[in-house]
Amino acid sequence: MTSPLQLVPAPASDLLPARAERLRELIRPETLEMLNWDDTSRRPSPDHPFLGMNICACQGCWAAARKTELGLCSGCRSAWKRSGKTPEDFLATEPKQISNTSGGCGVPKCQRPWTSSRTQMCMGHRELFVKLGRLPLEEFLAHPRVRPLPGHGLCSVDACHRHRANGSNLCCPPHWVRWKEAQARGADFEHWCRTEPGSSETTAVSLRGLPALVTVEVLYGLQARTDAEIKSPPILLRALVQRLREQQVPQFDDVEITPNTHIAGMANGMRRVLAAAVSTPELEQIKDVWNMGVFGLGQWRKLDFTPLHQEWIAGPARPGCWTRSPAATARTSPTASPR
Repeated sequence: MTSPLQLVPAPASDLLPARAERLRELIRPETLEMLNWDDTSRRPSPDHPFLGMNICACQGCWAAARKTELGLCSGCRSAWKRSGKTPEDFLATEPKQISNTSGGCGVPKCQRPWTSSRTQMCMGHRELFVKLGRLPLEEFLAHPRVRPLPGHGLCSVDACHRHRANGSNLCCPPHWVRWKEAQARGADFEHWCRTEPGSSETTAVSLRGLPALVTVEVLYGLQARTDAEIKSPPILLRALVQRLREQQVPQFDDVEITPNTHIAGMANGMRRVLAAAVSTPELEQIKDVWNMGVFGLGQWRKLDFTPLHQEWIAGPARPGCWTRSPAATARTSPTASPR
């Protein structure tokens, strides 16, 4: 007595490296260039039609602007109302530089981060600048006591690309403040470092701290959305990436998102394009429910064969069987009369 062949799928963990390799092959070099991948000091242009965002009109401010005629962020809008000035006078006389942007010390070859975007000096050089009597910048940089200082290493938070300000703190200044608050609540430092988000900087979205497969999935998802001319606002994308980081998922499909939200819409869209990317028409034809995006017929469409319980109907109904000859089809049918 013989039994039908049964194919047992491989464990999901065995398929993850192949999935990552497949997606890497599909990501085009121009996509990585557009995203300024592997260059932490740059990010997609705020003017990008699908990856950008409105930036505050106030000089030196890089915060997200509200959708108003003034084009100001919430902070600058409040400052404008307090000033009593006209919008034109406010924009001309009230330049602002926000302090949460990161950058290196202005002293040549110094490897420490600045403490403020106004001074653009690290803590050590800022103290020396005050001690020397706040000399003009050119004189200060030429002073014999001004020398470049070695860095203290990167912040311990996985998602952060900033450097530590001094050797006694394990994090960059913003994250050190956050850690002190989390520590008071009894947080575990290692778990906190793995799940804490990076500091928000306009269009920059940190994928640090994500598994290699999830990182590739996000990059391909952005490429597919951009190709389809679908917007991926940095604020929304940053929230989605944080969900991935907090839940420590091994692959994108495992993330849990609250339904009926903007983030859920982005996540579901990425799931569909990823499912189509890692499949082939041949693989779909052995399934009961086909993803028609694999055939180029729309990522939202599916073809469901599960209502067809009789195999002699379901078999010929599948397009994979259409290439068979009538005689071969008849031989698969239990009602075919013998010859």
